[in-house]
Amino acid sequence: MKQFLMMFLTVITLSAPAFALDLMGAKDQGLVGETTEGFIAAVKDSSAVNELVMATNKGRMAVYKQTAAEQGVSPSEVQALAAQKLFNMAAKGHYLKTSSGWVKK
Repeated sequence: MKQFLMMFLTVITLSAPAFALDLMGAKDQGLVGETTEGFIAAVKDSSAVNELVMATNKGRMAVYKQTAAEQGVSPSEVQALAAQKLFNMAAKGHYLKTSSGWVKK
């Protein structure tokens, strides 16, 4: 499962299509951050940011569902595990949304 999870995290990190704004660039600029649900959310709204968020989360949800089906678990279990890993992998200065709001790692 750990090997599959690492491959899975690579896929969801790269799941956003190429926009004028890419996921890592948006994270580096403080425009989006990771949530406890395994999705990204806008820290600073704009049409480009919202488009990136929607496309990235759509791709992630597809991967979560596929992974859950392959592993015989629920998508919410996959999301929780992915969120934990994504929080741990977040770079210094990236935003993370916790129960108390946005925090910078």
